[in-house]
Amino acid sequence: MGGLQHFHMAMDPAILKLGTMSTNRHKYFRWTKRTAGLTFVYAVAMPTILGILAYQTDPRKASGLTIEED
Repeated sequence: MGGLQHFHMAMDPAILKLGTMSTNRHKYFRWTKRTAGLTFVYAVAMPTILGILAYQTDPRKASGLTIEED
């Protein structure tokens, strides 16, 4: 069939470098003040804040219903 050989493309070196960097990211990771702070915010603080907000805006709590009464 004509036209099947048109899929060849030159690989962009920047995309190859990005792929290699993403694959090997764990080899170059270091705990710094910034990475520790970001880890704390996304692993502890954010879920805690969202949990408190969800609990405070629970419609069952506002109407006095419990789970057993639903």
